[in-house]
Amino acid sequence: MVEQVVQLKGALSSTDKLRSTSGIPFKQRETESGDYIYYGIAMRGTATSDAGWRIFRENTTNDDVDLAPNFLDFGDIWDNVLSLDYD
Repeated sequence: MVEQVVQLKGALSSTDKLRSTSGIPFKQRETESGDYIYYGIAMRGTATSDAGWRIFRENTTNDDVDLAPNFLDFGDIWDNVLSLDYD
């Protein structure tokens, strides 16, 4: 799982479009708050208010990565990014 998050983080910071293996482009979001940078990806067309996001955050003081509750299922809502319970 950690390796997958590292790959996602690398893809999000890339200047290339993030694409699934089938070539369907994803939309992406990134925001900072306090000691964290929050990253999210979803299928194109997913609203920020819809459950359909894969979200994780990076602690900028120690590089720890925490996953949002529904990370594996693309089940989180980007608009709630700052209030989610991360693990």
